[in-house]
Amino acid sequence: MTFITVIYGDNERRLFNPQCSSLVLLESIRKHCIKELENEELILDLSDVEGNIKHLPDNLHTYASGFLDGRQQYYLIKVTRHKNVDNQQPPQYTLMLENGDKLCPELTKHLQNLSKPVIRQRRESQWTTLRKKLPKSMKSGERVRPRGSAGKKHR
Repeated sequence: MTFITVIYGDNERRLFNPQCSSLVLLESIRKHCIKELENEELILDLSDVEGNIKHLPDNLHTYASGFLDGRQQYYLIKVTRHKNVDNQQPPQYTLMLENGDKLCPELTKHLQNLSKPVIRQRRESQWTTLRKKLPKSMKSGERVRPRGSAGKKHR
């Protein structure tokens, strides 16, 4: 049986057994690591040292050991999902570690980057590029006859 270490709060560490469903593991983490009882709606997840989020709340009925490696350390993070209609904003990830920006600045920065909305630059269409290359007479919408067709009649 292998355990995982969850780092949270004031650099506290606690062992947990990942050989259970993600739901049971997250509820056990909530019970032992979160002091405030009013945070029943708080969404928790784990991140490894490199900032890879394990997405346990999305896989509540599967074994947590499928997402977590035994004898590894994981940081407790809070997930805030924005309630918008188009779902364009990514979830916001917050490290549940006091002075996390000082204790592990790279992880904090990585989580902040994951929380930023993706800004996609609008790509010019092929037609826009083609219009830039056309002579002015064709851009204005005038119909230009093909060469050699002036004076010929169609039968």
